[in-house]
Amino acid sequence: MPIKMDRGPKRRLRFRVLLFVLLFAVALIIWFALSIREQRRQQSGERTYLAEPVLPVIWPETLARRMDVLHAYKNATDADIAFDSLVILPEDRKLPLSVESGNVTITGIRYEIRSADLKDLVERTEITDWETQDKNVKVVLPIQNLVQPGTQYRLDLTVKTAEVGELHYYARILADEAGRAADFVSLAEDFSNRNFDYDRAKENAVFLESGDGGDNTTLGRVDLKSSFNQLTYGGLKLTVTGEADLRLLEYNGNLAIVSRSFLASRDSEDGTQMQFEISENFVMRKGPERIYLMDYTRTMHEIFLGDQSSFSGAKMYLGINEDGNVQATDSKGKRWKAVISNGDLWLLDGARSLYTRIFSFRSGVDSGVRAGYRKHRLKILSLSDKGDIDFLLAGYMNRGEHEGEVGISLMRYDSAKSAVTEQAFIPTTESFEELQADMEVLSAESGGSMFYFKLGNAVYGLDLQSKEYIVLCADAAQSNLQVSASQEELAWQDTANSFGASAINQMQVESRKRTPIVAGTGQLLRPLGYLGHDLAVGIAEEGNSWELNGVVRELPLTAIEITDSNAKNPDPTRYMESGVLLSDVQVTGTRIHLEKITKTGEHSFRVSGSDTIVSNSMEETAPRVLTENNTEKEKVYYTATPRGFQAKRARAAASDAVSFDSAPRMQVDKQSDDSARYEAYGQGRYLGRYQSAGQAINIAYENRGYVRSGGRMLYCRAGTASARNIKNPDQSKDALLAARQDGTALDLYGTNLPAVLYFVSGGTPLLAYSDGGTPLILYGYDRSTVSLYRIDDGTYFKLTMEEATRMFENGRSDFAALTSSR
Repeated sequence: MPIKMDRGPKRRLRFRVLLFVLLFAVALIIWFALSIREQRRQQSGERTYLAEPVLPVIWPETLARRMDVLHAYKNATDADIAFDSLVILPEDRKLPLSVESGNVTITGIRYEIRSADLKDLVERTEITDWETQDKNVKVVLPIQNLVQPGTQYRLDLTVKTAEVGELHYYARILADEAGRAADFVSLAEDFSNRNFDYDRAKENAVFLESGDGGDNTTLGRVDLKSSFNQLTYGGLKLTVTGEADLRLLEYNGNLAIVSRSFLASRDSEDGTQMQFEISENFVMRKGPERIYLMDYTRTMHEIFLGDQSSFSGAKMYLGINEDGNVQATDSKGKRWKAVISNGDLWLLDGARSLYTRIFSFRSGVDSGVRAGYRKHRLKILSLSDKGDIDFLLAGYMNRGEHEGEVGISLMRYDSAKSAVTEQAFIPTTESFEELQADMEVLSAESGGSMFYFKLGNAVYGLDLQSKEYIVLCADAAQSNLQVSASQEELAWQDTANSFGASAINQMQVESRKRTPIVAGTGQLLRPLGYLGHDLAVGIAEEGNSWELNGVVRELPLTAIEITDSNAKNPDPTRYMESGVLLSDVQVTGTRIHLEKITKTGEHSFRVSGSDTIVSNSMEETAPRVLTENNTEKEKVYYTATPRGFQAKRARAAASDAVSFDSAPRMQVDKQSDDSARYEAYGQGRYLGRYQSAGQAINIAYENRGYVRSGGRMLYCRAGTASARNIKNPDQSKDALLAARQDGTALDLYGTNLPAVLYFVSGGTPLLAYSDGGTPLILYGYDRSTVSLYRIDDGTYFKLTMEEATRMFENGRSDFAALTSSR
C-alpha cells in the first residue's frame, strides 16, 4: 500500500520563507534608499530654497502720489544710502506713509532726523499710533518745524517687528520753498508714458537732438540724441507691467533729477513672451516760461526667459541689452559655458544641450518693486571642466537668508548635486553703488581657495579653507593701488604716500606670488597702472616737489619703467628724457599719456610739451559676447554656445536649491577711511568715488551729471546758468585767501573752467590763479567772456572764454571756494 505524503506543512514552510525573503528585500530597498538620501543630505547640506521677499516696503505719499519707495536695511549705516530717495514734505509737515508689511507684524515705529552730513540731530520721535488695514500699516510722521524750508535732511525710520527685529529705512526729506517739485515729477512721468504711444510721443520730439552724434543702432541705451523711432521703442508695442518705481533724486526749486524704473512686456507672433527692465533718468531745469529737459537717458535690458527660440545655430541670443551687462565664461574643455544676463546666472552643458538657470533674485510670485529692486551684481569667478561654478553676489540682498543686508556672498554651484552652496558672507555698511565700484576694481579668485577683493579703502585676501582673512593694502588711495583690467595682477606701495614709496609690492593673483620692486637711493616709486599684464612704474626724486600757488601738488617723475609681469623680459622698458620731468601721467588701455615739464625754480616748473607711449605687447582676446542687428529689436547681444550644444535639442532646467548653513559671516575690520569722498553720477549711472572734487566734477561734467559729497549735491552740470555776475567780488577776497591758507576752502584744483562756472552761477565767487600765479577772483561770465578781479592791485578785467580757458589750463586749473558755498 503506497504511502501518501502530506505536502501541507512543506507548502506553508515555503510560503513563510518566500514571505521572509520578500520582506527582507523590501526592508533592504528602504534602507538603501534612506541611506542614499542621508548620504546626499550629508554631502549637500541642509538644502533650502531661495525664500521670497518678506521684509516690508514703505511708500511715502508725496506730491499727490506714491513714490520714492523705501526698502528695509537690517543694519544701520552712515553710508549715503538715501541718495536715491528725496521726499517732499506736505505743507503741514505731516508725512503719510504706507507700510506694506505682508506677514510681518509691526510692533513699534520711531524716526530720527539729522542734517544731511549726519553731524547734527534735529529730531527724534517715537510713534505710538498707526492704523492696520489688510496687512498694511498706515502711519503719519509729525515732522517738527525744526526742519528748515529749502534744506535737505536725512530721515532714518526704524520699524520694530516681531519676526525679524528692527529694520531701518532711509530717505532725504525737504520742505519745498518753490513749490515746483510736482511739476518736475509730472513732466518726467508724462514724458515716459507718452513714449508708448507713437502719436502722443510726438509731443516729446521737441526735446530731441537727433542727428547730433547719437547712436541710432540700439534700443539698449537711448538719449536725446537718439532717433524718434528709438524713443518710441522701435515699434515693439510694449505694455507696462506692474507699478513703476518713481524717484526724485535731486531738487532745489529750479533743478530736478528724476528716475523711473518699470517692467514692460509683449507677446511675439510665435506665442513667446518678451520681458524688459527699463530705467529712465531725467535732468530738468526751470526756464522763464517752461521746464526744460536738459538730459534724458533710458536703458532697456531684456530678461532671458529660457525659451528654446533664443537658440539658433551656434548662438544663444540674449536680446536687447547694453555693454557691460552681459558676461560669459567658457570652461577649458569647452563643454560648459556660464552666462550672466541682466542679473541671472545660466549654465550651458554642450554634451546634453541643456541650459540651467543657476541663480536669480527674480520672484516667481512678485513682479513688483519689492523683488525687482536691482541693487546687486553677479560675477563669475571660475568655471571648471565638471561644470562647477564659483561666483559672487554683491550688493543689496532682496531675497533669501541675507535679505535686507548689503554685502558679498561667495557662492559655489556643484553641477553633480545641482545645488548652490554659500561659501562665505561678508557684510558691509557701504552702499550698493560703492560696493559695485569696489568689485569692478578687484574681486578675483585664486585657485578656488583664496578670494581677493577691494572693500572701502582697503584690499583683503580671504582664505576659503580656514575662513580667515589678511589685509594686503590698508589704504588703497594713498598707496596708489593699481589692478590690471583682467584682475590677474595688482600692485601697491608698501607705505601710504600719494607721492610714492621706497618699494612697490606686485602680486600675481593665481599664483599669489609677490615680487617687490625697490627704489634706488633718494628715489620714490609709484605704480601708475597696467598695460595689459605689464606694470608701469613711475620713478621720482625725493624733495623734487612741485609747489603751486603755495600748495604742494605733485612729485614729478624723472622716468617711467614698464615691467613685464610674466618675466619674459627681465629688463624693464624705460622712458626718460634728459632735463625733462614728467607730470599728469594717465594710463589708459594700451597708452600712457603724459606732460613734459621743465624746472624753473626750486619747487616750480612749467609745461613744455606732451607725449604718448603706446604699448604693442597687449594680447588680443576674442570677445565672448557679441552683437548683431535684428530687424525688430535693432542691436541684440549673443554668445556662442559650448561645444556639442545643439539648438534643436536644447532643453531648459532650473536649479533653485541653495544652502546657507555652512557659510560663516566674515566681518572684516574697517581699515583707514577715505574721508574725502566725492561721488559722481551721470546719465542714470554711478560713475565712481573720487579722491578730489576736481576729478569727480570733471567726470560728471562729461556725463551731464552731478556730484554728491557729505550727503548733499555739490555740483550739477544742468544747474549752470548761461550767464551770471556777482556783485562786489572784492568783499570775498579776505575770506577766500584765509580759507586757502588754513586748508578749509573747498579745493577745486584740476576742475575744468566750463564745469567750475557752476559755482559762480550759484552766487559763489571763486579764488583762481593765473598761469603766472596771480591771485584772482572769478565772479562772472557769459557765453563768450569771463569776468575777473585781480586781488593784488584791485583791477577788474575780462577775457574771452577761449583766453580764460587757455590761461587756467596752463595754470593747472587752480580754483577754490568757501566750503559753505552751494
